[in-house]
Amino acid sequence: MNKAAILVTGASGFLGWNLCRLASEKYTVYGTFHDMNLDNSLCQPVKCDLTVFTQVKIMMDEIKPQAVFHLAALSDPNTCQLNAHLSKNINVEATISLALLCAERDIDFVFTSTDLVFDGLHGSYKEGDAVNPVNLYGEHKALAEEALFENPVATVCRMPLMYGLCPSGRMTLLQGIYRKLKNGEVLNLFRDEFRTVTSGICAAQGLLLAHKSKERLLHLGGPESLSRMAIGEIIAAFFDFPVSLLKASLQKEVSMAAARPANVSLDSSVANSFGFKPLSIESFCRSLTDRQRLTL
Repeated sequence: MNKAAILVTGASGFLGWNLCRLASEKYTVYGTFHDMNLDNSLCQPVKCDLTVFTQVKIMMDEIKPQAVFHLAALSDPNTCQLNAHLSKNINVEATISLALLCAERDIDFVFTSTDLVFDGLHGSYKEGDAVNPVNLYGEHKALAEEALFENPVATVCRMPLMYGLCPSGRMTLLQGIYRKLKNGEVLNLFRDEFRTVTSGICAAQGLLLAHKSKERLLHLGGPESLSRMAIGEIIAAFFDFPVSLLKASLQKEVSMAAARPANVSLDSSVANSFGFKPLSIESFCRSLTDRQRLTL
């Protein structure tokens, strides 16, 4: 029996890698890439510039996916702030064009937005709370969301900061902290920036649940609202590294192109009711096999 086909854009990224790995158990997965070649053991690679409409249209008509998971983005807030036109082209215009193609073909469209659509003034944001981004990346994601709410096949998933295991050559928050502590390096970590972090594999599970749920908007945050300093302390304690290597810092002490909201933690109780049960950072670390720990 042939598996249904799905398309994952941004498959060479961290979340894309996790989603392809998980979805390949049930689907025939096609994954787009632009600059970085894909591991074709996880998906069938498709080179495509998502900002070129003709390329995207041809790809869609050839693959005929049952669903599209649109993960591709220019996601570094500082890069977006310094490259406004490029950010809008990728994060807004390419998203809307791809979603319209899906609507024309009655193909489900799952879009990954961000917790950075919020201003961070209070945290525990619910799906119905008003967006008010403080940087261009959040602004462009909010613009894409607004357009997609008018699209009948679209589901918007607001994603948190993510961590976990990553393919060779890329590094996540967990790996970055772990490797510096292992090398005895001092880390300066914000104590006044809070996010509901989750692992890449749990986030991928959430996206598949979101598609199944047919909800129009879901938050897929983790179970804990943590500062980067608190994350560092959890990792240091679990792997028995000296906590003295961690130094707390404030956002205002670091000059960055993009403003950073203080607390964009997400209330994900709606997704939780559909079976989304992300692990805590400590539980994720406990779940790692000896072989996986060697990749940290």
